[in-house]
Amino acid sequence: MEQLRSELLAVEADTYAEFVRSGRLNQELAPLLQDVLGSEH
Repeated sequence: MEQLRSELLAVEADTYAEFVRSGRLNQELAPLLQDVLGSEH
């Protein structure tokens, strides 16, 4: 279960990074969302 959770978080992080690169998310949100994602580990 923990391995699946880790894989899903990796997919989520990759998707978020792609949204930032494509301009679909404001880059000013990056630190906030990184903190949120980091706290889930």
